Amino acid sequence: MASTFKYNVFKPLYYDRFHCIGADCEDNCCSRPWGIHIDKNTYMEYKKAKSPVFRDKVGRYVKRVRGENADEKKYAEFLMSGNGTCPFQTIEGLCEIHRELGEKYLCYTCMVYPRKPSMLIDDLLELSVTMSCPEAVRAALFNEEPMEFTADTLVIEKSDRSMSIFVKPVDGEPKTRYIEYGWQMRDAAIDIMQDRSYPIAGRIFIIGMMLSRLVALHDEGKADEIPASIDAFLQGALGGHLLDSIGDLETNDEIQQKVATVLYHVSTNRSLEEAGLNQSHTVFAEVLSRFSQYLSDLGITPEGRDENELARHFFSFIKQKSGEHWGAFLSSWEFVLENYLVNYIFSEMFPLNFHHKGLNPYHHTIILTEQYAFLKVLLCGNFDPGEGFSIAFIARTISQVAEMSQHSKDLLEIADFYKTVGIDGLSYLYQLMM
Repeated sequence: MASTFKYNVFKPLYYDRFHCIGADCEDNCCSRPWGIHIDKNTYMEYKKAKSPVFRDKVGRYVKRVRGENADEKKYAEFLMSGNGTCPFQTIEGLCEIHRELGEKYLCYTCMVYPRKPSMLIDDLLELSVTMSCPEAVRAALFNEEPMEFTADTLVIEKSDRSMSIFVKPVDGEPKTRYIEYGWQMRDAAIDIMQDRSYPIAGRIFIIGMMLSRLVALHDEGKADEIPASIDAFLQGALGGHLLDSIGDLETNDEIQQKVATVLYHVSTNRSLEEAGLNQSHTVFAEVLSRFSQYLSDLGITPEGRDENELARHFFSFIKQKSGEHWGAFLSSWEFVLENYLVNYIFSEMFPLNFHHKGLNPYHHTIILTEQYAFLKVLLCGNFDPGEGFSIAFIARTISQVAEMSQHSKDLLEIADFYKTVGIDGLSYLYQLMM
């Protein structure tokens, strides 16, 4: 009898509803221009494969990872083809490795994605799904009820590699005590995010207020007071008791101009980087195309103009589109945005995966806010009256923003930039969402 492990499991209810649809997916993960790392065990299986044709292809399209970035999980990587797709993807959009050699030859990344096993505490396995997959978006986010979680048990064989590598908590450098209170902080953030007496932007702002306070306690050497502070904050916040405080906040065009400039530059850089690599990565190119038409309608020629001037026009463009469409989106689909942010808080924001970059829990709120801002920019900027806010349009947009936030360093670098130049206070957090 095969040896087994038994785990206590905590997962969202949607987890068991998700199933990969393979070649039917409109944004096949094998067609994306991202790096796919190969774990050491899989690499060794490649080297032992009996098929000389397969070994020859491995020699041409798989390379070892060298230097300080190499480890057991990132032992080798695929060399993507000229159009950014996996060299082992068949013309039907399927996996040649799986078809020809079987599941055991899949690397850990390909076997698991978009599922994500992780551990916030040592004796509890947490399961979630990354929303960079549009089918995951459809399975997880379009339920009008608040996202729910369930405890379960899972028995797996030791040979089952799909649960053999966990995402472990990463604490800060120098040593911090945030992980010690990570579960409580996460529960509180989710409770606030699901409090529908506040608008969604207000919920993010309140989470920022709470985490800012908790970071201050930690930095003052009062980390032991964090649990009591969380309880007191929740008592004062839940049920809409801070509605007047949120309502008193005013928009500031000057501050919004600054943050919009950053969003414009990121949109531009990603669009240029991805152009021609992957036809499905279109939302950034689309919004810039619509922006170009906006400039043309104003009689403005972008050639030869300063980028900061174009960013100011971009701010005006997004402000106009948001005024026309954001209220309509929220009136019908705010629960989708709520579910996305709750899933991010659960699976990505804790256990504080970016702390090795020097970001504290409050700075994770900036990353949360940036996703809200990009979704607003792209959903409103790309709104087509003929399509409206369809499920397909929303899923496509969310999956690409999730890819940017969870498979690249874009938002981490922006958050770090905000921290460096000192525009990361709560007022900027609020302006980023308005």
